[in-house]
Amino acid sequence: MFQLLKQTLPLLKRLSLILLRRKKKLSLLHLKRLLRLKLTLKRKLDELATAEKTVADADKSVSVTAEKVADQTKVVSNAEKTATDTANKVADAQKKVDSLSSTTDVAPLEKEVATLTNQVAEDTQAVATAETNL
Repeated sequence: MFQLLKQTLPLLKRLSLILLRRKKKLSLLHLKRLLRLKLTLKRKLDELATAEKTVADADKSVSVTAEKVADQTKVVSNAEKTATDTANKVADAQKKVDSLSSTTDVAPLEKEVATLTNQVAEDTQAVATAETNL
């Protein structure tokens, strides 16, 4: 449609030149109508150009948003992997504690379990924050 409107403006100009060359008298009413038609066509061309720019801007915005979503999804995935790895370490440490006899000093292992448990809580919070930001 945009192309059709673009092609119409030169045709209107040629038509008015042809009519003037043939020395046909145009009534004032016809001249007014022709002028109004030209103005309307120009306004429509301007509106179409604005609409095309708006669509291009929207396409760019969608592209940028898609990139941000992909980046944030990667952050969430990495946070989940870290949380899973830490949870596995906690489970391994707990198994070590459970397998030791009561005569063994388990204080260092219990401290490691507590540290890793805190890390799991922090990683879980990081995953929740990343998912919220997604």
